[in-house]
Amino acid sequence: MKIPKNLKKGNKQYKLIKIYPNFALYENIKTKTKETFSKYDLGLIEEAETPRNISPEKVTYL
Repeated sequence: MKIPKNLKKGNKQYKLIKIYPNFALYENIKTKTKETFSKYDLGLIEEAETPRNISPEKVTYL
């Protein structure tokens, strides 16, 4: 997926300044402050759940 040029997050609007390998630098349009967002924050990567294999012998019951 592509990194969006304009981003609206938390009632704030950002425009893309520069893309780095691990994150993207955005500038707040209103206050001109800069903030970084990772690809996970932008919604480009979803958290992968790994199945946990638990053997019945290791489970203790109270």
